[in-house]
Amino acid sequence: LPGYDPGLIKADSKGLTPVPLAPGAIATILPCANCAADQFGDQSNAFNGPYPVPTTMSNVEVLVDGVPSPLYYVGAPIPPGNPTGQINFIIPNRARTSGSADLEVVQVSTGQVLGATQLPMNSVAPAAFSYPQGQTGTTVYAAVVNQDGTVNGPNNPALPGQAVSLYVTGQGYVPGAPPDGVPATAAIPAPVAITVFLNGTDVNSPSYGESNIEHVLYSGLNQSPGMWQINVQIPASVTTPTWFAVVANGVANWNANSGFKTY
Repeated sequence: LPGYDPGLIKADSKGLTPVPLAPGAIATILPCANCAADQFGDQSNAFNGPYPVPTTMSNVEVLVDGVPSPLYYVGAPIPPGNPTGQINFIIPNRARTSGSADLEVVQVSTGQVLGATQLPMNSVAPAAFSYPQGQTGTTVYAAVVNQDGTVNGPNNPALPGQAVSLYVTGQGYVPGAPPDGVPATAAIPAPVAITVFLNGTDVNSPSYGESNIEHVLYSGLNQSPGMWQINVQIPASVTTPTWFAVVANGVANWNANSGFKTY
């Protein structure tokens, strides 16, 4: 924009491709392609508590249509060695759900706009988080917790018939949600209707032989701001490893047949 520093490249939690975002989604901002790695400054800070998640960090704030966004991280690239810095932030819960929002990164002490762009928006933007202990090979494993509260993984698989919690983001506007950056202290369901696919098949499909059971047990906020928790009972006939996809309002976190895997 005239008079501004170069614009931003924006990305959601799945990767580095600009995509529409939604209220409540956790997202990443990267410097523009021809900008310096320290476009947003050279101080690195991450949110380590206590709540609420701050809207100012490293002398930087992110505004979505003028509303300050909670910041999880500002600074050096993750992982180290990337040629760019980044900002991880939460889209405000009351952000618009269509069209484009004005996104600005501002230096708090001076008011200087460090970058600006138009951010395409949608009512939902489902995106899964990856397995927290890292990936092996080309298969992308998801962040999933088993019924006993332990992290799903190659040495700790879930069993058919058990329930698992999928950790995603982008659930869209949630009525009754706490203020931006404040954790929910009780279950708050997200209003958007969802379909969960395992191995490309709806978990509630009669083909699993359990059509009288609702397998999506919960879809809504959890105690981490920006996190969308989906609890799913695995049909007894599901094989492992299992591809999963979440579809909300026709938007999927990934292709239903080649998405994130669980163990």
